[in-house]
Amino acid sequence: MTFISIAPDPALAEDTRCVETVERKGAGHPDTLCDRISELTSILYAEHCRKVFGRVAHHWFDKVMLIGGEAEIRFGAGWLTAPYEVILAGKAVTSIGDIDIPITDIFREAATTILIDTLKNFDPARDLIVTNKVRSGAGPGQPKSRYRPASAAELDQPDDPTLVSNDCNLCTGYYPMSVLEQIVLAVDEHLLSDQVQVQHPYIGSDIKTVGWRRDDAYALVVNVPFIASDVPSQEDYLQKCLDVETYIAKWIKDTWALHADVKLNPERLWKRAYLTVTGTVADTGDVGVTGRGNRMNGLITPGREMSIEASAGKNPLDHTGKLYNVLAAEIAKDISQEFGLPCKVGITTIKGALLSRPTSVTIALAPHNWSVKEIEPLVTSLVERKLETVAAVSKRFIEGSIRVC
Repeated sequence: MTFISIAPDPALAEDTRCVETVERKGAGHPDTLCDRISELTSILYAEHCRKVFGRVAHHWFDKVMLIGGEAEIRFGAGWLTAPYEVILAGKAVTSIGDIDIPITDIFREAATTILIDTLKNFDPARDLIVTNKVRSGAGPGQPKSRYRPASAAELDQPDDPTLVSNDCNLCTGYYPMSVLEQIVLAVDEHLLSDQVQVQHPYIGSDIKTVGWRRDDAYALVVNVPFIASDVPSQEDYLQKCLDVETYIAKWIKDTWALHADVKLNPERLWKRAYLTVTGTVADTGDVGVTGRGNRMNGLITPGREMSIEASAGKNPLDHTGKLYNVLAAEIAKDISQEFGLPCKVGITTIKGALLSRPTSVTIALAPHNWSVKEIEPLVTSLVERKLETVAAVSKRFIEGSIRVC
């Protein structure tokens, strides 16, 4: 039985949040690259298992580390002198009976796909080392068949109603995003769009955005790497910084009808140029790790309740830290749209609880002319219906249709 509680929360009213800070690590940030590689490894592994065995084996690919390479970089030129190394650590079924699952090949495909898709001037044959450290030992109290099954018949199905939570978790979600959150989330996606890349092909993908709001005053610092071979001089670098800075401010004004004070690559004031070979600081040895960056909604929001779960790469079959973050966000959206009020949702569970029956669901709504007694039946019914869709969420993860960072 799930305990469902509903309460007003004055902090959810937008006009009471006079100060706000939001951050996003963009697509090419080493931590985000690791998140994306983790999740794609899970998707490709699930795809392989479904094709060969008809079911998805248990796996945890949420421990990817990217160790950057070395590079020579100067105005007008840049090249890698040492490769990246991407390491996969975690647990997974490595064979079913006497049939091996090619985890190293799957991981290499995931890493290669993400890095080629995100970086420029990157040749995986030359610039990438892949290391597989996955283990297959069963945890305390788990049957040996969980990670060393004798046949495909021992594998779970995502729609099995008897599946239980693999962990104790606290997950959260809220709706809607604030204007500042919308802006920060959109910056790197917009700068990496085909339209902007045609105009500014020197922009790399390791874009970090930090935004602030105090009442109606908005400010952003956007760190944007430039491709060294496209920037011939310090003067050209400074002009390109000014061009992109002006472009972002105009784009914000045109899209959200507000003025934002935008500062791009502030280290240029000290004559330090943010130049890279491929578009990320991983070129020069920076390290990324799964789960150290954005939360599941793509943002880092210290003024909001956040789950610290590293959802990327986690087992989509029964890890509620992954599944319930989605459900919490979707429940918050449904309730918010139903009542026209900001909403936040928390879901907690214990290890061994049925996936569709977490321990508790807490709903907070912005105060208005409503009472708990009045809306409780409607909200409770909505929550219970949504919890029954947990198997569908699992399948969406397996199919790769849910964004995790």
